[in-house]
Amino acid sequence: MFRSAGFLRSDKEVPDVLQDVLGERGAIATHHRSHTIDPDTMDAADLILTMEGRHIQELTIKHQAALSKAVPLKEAAERMRRAGSVDELLAGLESRNLSDYLGTKWDVDDPYKRGKRRYKKMVAEVDTLLGQVISPLVR
Repeated sequence: MFRSAGFLRSDKEVPDVLQDVLGERGAIATHHRSHTIDPDTMDAADLILTMEGRHIQELTIKHQAALSKAVPLKEAAERMRRAGSVDELLAGLESRNLSDYLGTKWDVDDPYKRGKRRYKKMVAEVDTLLGQVISPLVR
């Protein structure tokens, strides 16, 4: 099971421009609402994927145990090329520390208020990265 959660307040609608971009890809997000991540959500998760490296720092401030299963999507995709399972991916996270996430190396560019072209680029990138992470897990 998958769940979307973030740092913004709960119950926000998907921005219109993102709904348009997703709609062009056949995905409907009109009923989706934001959900603020909380300790219960983090405890229930096997794997937490973030859009930016700094989100790892924010998650661990809220809930220290999240560090053992939270990873930026870009990093997860890179690690899954070498790992064959979530367990292997998570085992590889044990050697890192929060300073690994001070820069933007692992960030997916945030298109917020930057136009439809940027949203299209972000959605395509996330789609590719998710495919690289999830496809090996569901085989």
